[in-house]
Amino acid sequence: MEFISNWLSDYHLNPTVHKYLSTIITILFIAMICIIANFITKKIVIRIISHIVNNNKFQWDNMLLD
Repeated sequence: MEFISNWLSDYHLNPTVHKYLSTIITILFIAMICIIANFITKKIVIRIISHIVNNNKFQWDNMLLD
């Protein structure tokens, strides 16, 4: 958040606007990271786990996967 605050201070904004804009940008950045992490988890990690579970000799773990 300090990086964003320093970046916005270069534009000489009103302190109130500066504070709110910094908070909004930080929240949007965190939301973007969460969306990317969700995508990676759903598309990559689940696919790898499904492949490992389906290609082993045990059958009980297939029920857990379902």
